[in-house]
Amino acid sequence: MKKHIYLIDYLKAISIIMVIITHYAWEDKINGWFLFLINMAVPVFMLISGYNFSASGMRKAEGKFKNMYHHEILIPKVIRFTVPFAFVFAFEIILKIAQGEKYSLLGLLLCFVKGGYGPGSYYYPIMIQLLFLFPVIYFLVAKLKGLGVFVAAQLNVIYEIMIHKMDVPVEDYRLLVFRYIFYIALGCYLFFFVKKKISVWILLLMMTVGSGYLVAVYYAGYEPYLFTYWTRTCMITAFYIFPIVYFLFHYYMEFKIPGKLGDILSEIGKASYHIFLVQMVYYHFEFGKMFEGLSVALQVVCNVAFCLSVGYLFYFAEQKGKNQQFLMVRNFVKNKGNVS
Repeated sequence: MKKHIYLIDYLKAISIIMVIITHYAWEDKINGWFLFLINMAVPVFMLISGYNFSASGMRKAEGKFKNMYHHEILIPKVIRFTVPFAFVFAFEIILKIAQGEKYSLLGLLLCFVKGGYGPGSYYYPIMIQLLFLFPVIYFLVAKLKGLGVFVAAQLNVIYEIMIHKMDVPVEDYRLLVFRYIFYIALGCYLFFFVKKKISVWILLLMMTVGSGYLVAVYYAGYEPYLFTYWTRTCMITAFYIFPIVYFLFHYYMEFKIPGKLGDILSEIGKASYHIFLVQMVYYHFEFGKMFEGLSVALQVVCNVAFCLSVGYLFYFAEQKGKNQQFLMVRNFVKNKGNVS
């Protein structure tokens, strides 16, 4: 039986809270607090995705490249990401139509494919792309180990060069998973080699490169030739955040926070995708205006509380619906068997 890793829940819970915080209309989002902590939410999600997809590939597909594309493995994953998003997307469209927006069938389809509305709306299309790209990344890392991660990094760089040469607009760049290839490969490497002790000096060197890049861009006036979009979470930033995540997994992977706090964080982590979708709607349609009379600190607290609460209720309702559907199918099969 697979042993539950609570650390993953905790990291996802903290990260989704940071997502909600960063999407508030702050005046300054490049101070140290944001640059080195709050903005690391999506990078952490991508590292964890690489880890989780690797664990799933090993467990369900026996680590075999061909098996990962089998419809019995791939389709349920597509459904798992699509169903919650479809509910949120439908709600967004209803609100848009109520505001006077008009859509053609093609317009609706394109809007769906692009992830709908709100901050982080790129996440759904990126995760769907990742389902189909991941077996390639998994194969590289599983077979070539560190060299596979290096190859993935080169592919990431090639993608950035192509984006620069072809002058691809940021609206299209944000929707493509290739900007996160290096993160996913590092998450995959973490799965295979989390027990392997990496030299402290290597980890410190990585953190120096990653943090030095951020400081150079945001405090020293350095203008990068590549990584001009989403610089704060570009592949160079992976050098900064990976050592931190590696340290936590290497030493605290089996750690469980005792009491209610641990249980609450674990539940938030499990519901993080649904919470992410809710915060998209919350910020795009400016539901936070109901708290405008409060201080900034209280507004942020209310934003977090609202998104966590509604997102978790959304997650709970969907899980309950899944369980009921499973019971209905099981009872149908059972009764059919009894009749025959």
